[in-house]
Amino acid sequence: MQHYDAEFLALLDRYLAGESSAVEAEQVRQWLAADSGNQAILNDVDRIRGVARNRPPATRVDAAWTRAVSELGLDAGMDSAHVSAPTIQPRAHRPAHTETSRRTWTWRAVAASLAVAAVAAIVVTTSRPPTTQPKAEAREFATARGQRLNVQLADGSKLTLGPASRVKVAEDFGASTRELTLVGEAEFSVQHDASKPFRVHTTNGTVEDLGTEFMIDAYPENKAMNVVVASGKVALNGTALTRGQLGQLDRSGLVTVASNVDLASWFGWTKGYLTFHDTPAVDAFIRLGRWYDLNFVLSDKSLNSLPLTASFRDESSSQVMKVLDLTLRMRHEVHGRTVTFYPVHAQ
Repeated sequence: MQHYDAEFLALLDRYLAGESSAVEAEQVRQWLAADSGNQAILNDVDRIRGVARNRPPATRVDAAWTRAVSELGLDAGMDSAHVSAPTIQPRAHRPAHTETSRRTWTWRAVAASLAVAAVAAIVVTTSRPPTTQPKAEAREFATARGQRLNVQLADGSKLTLGPASRVKVAEDFGASTRELTLVGEAEFSVQHDASKPFRVHTTNGTVEDLGTEFMIDAYPENKAMNVVVASGKVALNGTALTRGQLGQLDRSGLVTVASNVDLASWFGWTKGYLTFHDTPAVDAFIRLGRWYDLNFVLSDKSLNSLPLTASFRDESSSQVMKVLDLTLRMRHEVHGRTVTFYPVHAQ
């Protein structure tokens, strides 16, 4: 059984809680990409966090702990043996005023939580009639502001979930169809299977894969859903889109298509950077706010349409603020998690 030290578990905990810096989040993403089995470990840690928030009485924990230590082989080398984890760097991407105290995770706490989960599973299982088969449940993956998440689906398809987003995978995924529901932003790399359509449902409409790599921007506050194709073809409410095309579906159901769009600008976030080309400041601030888990605000609505052209990768939030000041000719003030920008002439 693999062992992880407490510091790495704390890193995963912050990532799941949406409190990791951009550097730490990138470390977790690299760890996930290094081994397909690491996603299952992250999912287990997420479940453990849920169990820890709802612990049963101590007597059940103690009894389950004793059994789990024996069954999981945690009684030997529990605290000393561990595998290499990504180096944890200073949280330079999080302003000092927003620093959150670190959680402390030990293998004893993790194993105890697993033991509690095992007891709960036993209680549920033994309470059912022996002939009843467990019903498959829909799975949901979610990110907080400042997070991204790589997910590999059962059919071999992959998706990268953007900040403040969630995707629900249907309970019968892969049986006869492949159905997902998305709120927010995600990139999809789909294993095409004409006999089992791959469909992504949003509040605006449905995107169906026709053998492709594509991304969907479907945050609830958007006026329209954006679908951009990097390769292959997709159908957006019946309208076919091919490589380099952007399809926009508004709330009335109208689809408009633009060709030869800048794919790097649309897909850059999946590789850890944001690019803006003459983007209205109000729209850029929304994306930056999700990325850095801050609220970027313009002091006057008349400034909303100011064009922003800039690229960000690995910069701390304070560095981003300085770039915005220079590029937009602004000055900013920070109050808690809100950053307000004023024209330089305003006092």
